[in-house]
Amino acid sequence: MKFLLISLLFPLLVEASIFNGDSRYEAQRDGSPDVIERARSVPAIFRNSALKKRSDGNYDTLNWSPQNLGFCSDANFAGQPHLANCSATLIAPDLVLTAAHCLEKADKDCSGYKIVFDFALGHNLDVLSSSNVFDCKEVVYYKFDQTLASEDIAMIRLDRKVMNRTPIPVSKKLPTLDTSLSMIGYPLGLPQKADDDGKVLSVDSKNISFKHDLDTFSCNSGGPIFDEAGNVTGVLVRGTGPNQTTRTNSNCNDWSVAGQSDYAEANSIAHLKKLFKKLGVKLN
Repeated sequence: MKFLLISLLFPLLVEASIFNGDSRYEAQRDGSPDVIERARSVPAIFRNSALKKRSDGNYDTLNWSPQNLGFCSDANFAGQPHLANCSATLIAPDLVLTAAHCLEKADKDCSGYKIVFDFALGHNLDVLSSSNVFDCKEVVYYKFDQTLASEDIAMIRLDRKVMNRTPIPVSKKLPTLDTSLSMIGYPLGLPQKADDDGKVLSVDSKNISFKHDLDTFSCNSGGPIFDEAGNVTGVLVRGTGPNQTTRTNSNCNDWSVAGQSDYAEANSIAHLKKLFKKLGVKLN
């Protein structure tokens, strides 16, 4: 299995690929009403270093050239900024669910991160409204299996309650084989994307995980995997594939296409239902 190690841009993250054709799309621009509503409660995790507070209280994004990742000009989403560090889900008014590796050593201190809503096409990506930017107040739950085989889940409390967004319910059941799946997140730090074309490939109850074929990449890590009813049934944590590949006879890159043995993997979360209930998370 290939894993992306810590780099200047991203923490230890999933590497992954496109399965069965690239089915990702702009969640809040092109999604159904249900997807758009759900997407409003799927924030990005930013490093503090990616934002600069303005005198009016809002935040400038410290952009860098999308050419730094070397995408070909006609690759999907070419020219969009790669700024987000990871993905997350609002599961209670002041609580978000993500992958533990997204926060590195945040089991001790999460002050280096901000949670950002509406980092999506159709919104201002250069100046983020202070009403959409939240500090990480405390880590409520953090478990990271260093072998990268089992649990990789964190829950963090925000510095204030999120208003006018609906927390997404969490499934209290394990996903089953061939269940249809969807997800929303920030592949390679891009503005929010959705993918509705996935299914459960296998379930590993011992390692509380399941494999699937949604189109996921680094920085999709921590993002929600939804069941057919729109409940969060898993958290993206691992995958295989190199993210990008160099086009033949070209000096530019395109999105990686999955090989026969490649997969994406999520942690199931049904084992946490007692904790979710205690924290006021809605279970379906």
